[in-house]
Amino acid sequence: MNGNIHQLSMKTFGRNPLITPSAVPSTELDKISAAEDAFVYHNVKHGHSYVSQECTISVPKTIFESSSSVAKSIRRGNTKSRAIACNVLESFFTGTLIDELLETRFYSLSL
Repeated sequence: MNGNIHQLSMKTFGRNPLITPSAVPSTELDKISAAEDAFVYHNVKHGHSYVSQECTISVPKTIFESSSSVAKSIRRGNTKSRAIACNVLESFFTGTLIDELLETRFYSLSL
């Protein structure tokens, strides 16, 4: 867990707060979507591949399936994980980055 890639991923996300600190899902579908989004966010944060995400989701789903309708309803594969990361999380973080850059007086980019 303390490898170079993990440490780099943690530096990248270390300063970012939770995506939805005050949003509370109201419907069952919202709860399922929030659980899927949070799972993808966590795995992207730690640099996990979409294949490993597909495998890892089966653990909590199996554990909580009998006691949670949300866990029972989670459906995710490689394609859905990628879609969440690219269409939902990407737009949020791009907007956040642009807002932060607009508030900063000076910044530099290096390639």
